[in-house]
Amino acid sequence: QGRYRETNIVVDYDQAREFCRLLSDDDDLTVLDDKNQTEVIDTEPDPFVEKKAVLLGAAIECLGILSSEHKRLFDFLITDIFLMPSKEASGGTTSSTIGVIWANPKITHRIPDVVEFIVHELTHHAMFIDEHRYGHYDHKALMSRDSWAQSAILKTPRPLDKVIHSIVVAAEIVMFREKFIGHPGAPPLPGGYPVGS
Repeated sequence: QGRYRETNIVVDYDQAREFCRLLSDDDDLTVLDDKNQTEVIDTEPDPFVEKKAVLLGAAIECLGILSSEHKRLFDFLITDIFLMPSKEASGGTTSSTIGVIWANPKITHRIPDVVEFIVHELTHHAMFIDEHRYGHYDHKALMSRDSWAQSAILKTPRPLDKVIHSIVVAAEIVMFREKFIGHPGAPPLPGGYPVGS
């Protein structure tokens, strides 16, 4: 059993801006950018970047304690997480930058909240790889609003690929809660949350 290189949490502003450029240069994202994802990342430095990096590191460690299978997949798929601020979103990803996650957790988030964010984005990445391998969609048809459907998470009409992603991500989060961290409003599993709360 080999060991994968540790995921790089990017706090350097110039490096993070370069990752932002990669996301915004994605032609497929621009065409299907129904929620203006390319516009939500702020351009100024984040004064809380170091605190957010510590929180992400703790959440990644917690993920490994909760589920070694999720952690192995995370270590295999995710090479970099870059931190940049936004007033609108807590992070995201795109199919053209597999292995890279943009993160913007609130410093008031609990570690289990950030673990859920990691599982959410990890699910997108696993699906992106499957989609690249098997060509799930006709991208020309995806651009037609006639093919859009209501998303499971945002409850708004969206391109079909994003709707399918929302269904699978929602299911993965519910299953992760059921097995590992409990549901909101319900007590966590016996023993509480590892690595703080």
